[in-house]
Amino acid sequence: MAEGKAKVNADIGLNVRSGAGTQYSRIGGLANGTTVTYYGEQNGWLQIQYNGKTGYICKQYTSITQAATTGGSTSTGGGSTSTSTSSGSVEVTCNVLNVRKGNSTSYGIIGTLSKGKVVSYSEEKGGWLKISYNGQEGWICKDYTKKASSGGNAGGSSSGGSTTTTTTSTLYVNTAVLNVRTGPGTGNSKIGEVTNGTKLTVVGEQNGWAKIQFGSGYGWVSKSYTSAKAPSSGDGGSSSGSTTAVSTGGVPLYAQGDSKWGGEYMGRSGKTIRQIGCAMTSTTMALNKTSGKSFTPKDMNTYLNKNGGYTAGGCIYWGTAAGYVGKNYTGKGYSQKTVDGELNAGRPVVISVRSEGH
Repeated sequence: MAEGKAKVNADIGLNVRSGAGTQYSRIGGLANGTTVTYYGEQNGWLQIQYNGKTGYICKQYTSITQAATTGGSTSTGGGSTSTSTSSGSVEVTCNVLNVRKGNSTSYGIIGTLSKGKVVSYSEEKGGWLKISYNGQEGWICKDYTKKASSGGNAGGSSSGGSTTTTTTSTLYVNTAVLNVRTGPGTGNSKIGEVTNGTKLTVVGEQNGWAKIQFGSGYGWVSKSYTSAKAPSSGDGGSSSGSTTAVSTGGVPLYAQGDSKWGGEYMGRSGKTIRQIGCAMTSTTMALNKTSGKSFTPKDMNTYLNKNGGYTAGGCIYWGTAAGYVGKNYTGKGYSQKTVDGELNAGRPVVISVRSEGH
């Protein structure tokens, strides 16, 4: 059996599944930077051995460090060179699908396609499809498409009425609260909010909507409620150069594995925020809301490290964490009814956390 090596390059880790696709159950996970041996490839997924079982990981979140040759098809670090000359039409199945310059996530994004968009492809390589996008060559991940049904709006190019124009610019929110959605239009799901004066980094535009950097990914906002002019001092605008995702309840949404703090160590545990910092990250989000202050998991971690806020195993001392915003920790347990009351009142609650594990 041919073997190869792949290295995980996903900041928040990579799921291991029982089959080659997201519809299969999760059987475990691999941390960023982990190198594994793979024994085959199926539809853009790599077959590995995980705790004595056969598992699969999504190839697009790995880098091939040692090629595997099977039947004349070779995989390389820059994307698989296993090429099929087949052509056809596919329909996008995710809300927003990135179009890249090459057949791997290491290539730059040149645009996006919305859910339901049907495009023609002329080549398949390593789980990626080659398409024509605005007159240039583009590649999309096959995993987020399905075979187009007859009668679809397929064409030789993806430059139809729902094309996203690639751009890089800055906009500022000029309304009290602006919804962020999964796609360009109010029919797409809401994933958060940005507040008045927030600086937005725009990477694309479509039909009066702007695609922005949002949290660790992307979102869409209506340009009607934005301005190219920065708010003057006293307008309540945010001076931050980045956008923090906000829940519908006004709680900032921080990713535990965010590259800005995920690699920092927690006390003397020898573990990083990315590995065990879920409780600390959740507490940071909750205290942002209840205190009215703005700070990140990086800020909280720095404070806890300086003030003995962690146990030897990396669990936080709740009293020390509360002290960061001038609050006290009572240590009391609460009933489900009390917890529901807090949530109904718009106050976040961190639950199901126990000493040395949760």
